[in-house]
Amino acid sequence: MGMDVGCVHIPHVGAWAIRECEGQDDLGELVVVESGRVASASVAAQSAGVERGMTTARVRTLCPDVTVRPRDPALEAAAWQRVEARLNEVTPYVETESPGRAFVRPHRRARLAEVIDDLGARAALAPSRSVAQLAAGKAIRGELLKIDAEHVTSFLRRLPVGALAEAVVPADVAEQLALFGYGTVHAVRALSKRHLTAQFGDDGACLHAFLHDDDPPISAYVPPPSICESYTFEHTHDEPGRIETILVELVQDAVKRLERRTTQRLTVRLEERNRQTQTAARTLREPKEDAGDLAGLASTLLHTLVHDGMRVSAVSVELGALATPAGRQGRLFNERPGVRKVIEAVEQRYPGAVQRVVTEAAAIFDEDRYDFVPVRTA
Repeated sequence: MGMDVGCVHIPHVGAWAIRECEGQDDLGELVVVESGRVASASVAAQSAGVERGMTTARVRTLCPDVTVRPRDPALEAAAWQRVEARLNEVTPYVETESPGRAFVRPHRRARLAEVIDDLGARAALAPSRSVAQLAAGKAIRGELLKIDAEHVTSFLRRLPVGALAEAVVPADVAEQLALFGYGTVHAVRALSKRHLTAQFGDDGACLHAFLHDDDPPISAYVPPPSICESYTFEHTHDEPGRIETILVELVQDAVKRLERRTTQRLTVRLEERNRQTQTAARTLREPKEDAGDLAGLASTLLHTLVHDGMRVSAVSVELGALATPAGRQGRLFNERPGVRKVIEAVEQRYPGAVQRVVTEAAAIFDEDRYDFVPVRTA
């Protein structure tokens, strides 16, 4: 029998990422929305009854003082890099499915449990990816659940079919399976690929593959691109002012290497004699490229590491979560004043006849994404 597969899961990763970048343990009642519906929510909002898929209006009836933020996939990816780095301390095999869920091949179970506790994640070990993923969804926050091979069948017999909605299929597919009498994952697992595909199309084929396909090997972790600058002192230092001066210079040198890119994660490290490397990191709310802003944040992180009796031998800074800003299409042609005069003339004779298209990115239904409104002229 091969080594167990580990699944590490942080549900509601959008709200978690905001907590990461703001450095707060308690976000209060906060929801992250996408297309007008809840994509993730803080613990406090969940306790008040907020669930994924709720409309913003429904959320406000449950939590009148709720804070609503739009979903930011770039922020989630930047914050998730900390999870990947921590898991890589335990094993070289770390594979992220998407921010919020990763698979690992752990070599040291006790060490993995410590990391899971520190991250406050849900995690499970099982003989396959699918079982590990389903078990992680039912694990207690901060604990590592273990499903042995001889207990897989009994686990799936007790697991409600609704768990599949959190893992692989839309909620309505899981609901239909329950209505058809397949109340557990074990019951669904007995269905053939032909049966599931005929009933649910591509969703059914994906579900069958999830429950039956052989696991591909978990790939080795490849650190994302980053920019690192470091300085080694000739003699150990204990004066924060001198260290901070060097740190600011390192940030300036690192920013010069951005080359039109931005960074959304900043890490400061201090190496001390006869002590483990001290690390402080922060995920930034917005991508940055300004040396002054980054130097100020680096100094703040440095002061969280300063302590009595420290003897610093080296200091380093790392800019992570690098990205190239998306380009914007400029005007291809100069504005023609004559066109505006024509619009004004038509508007005067036929008010409201000339219309323009407006888009609504947060619309729930496709038919609501575009609308025509009269052109307003000065």
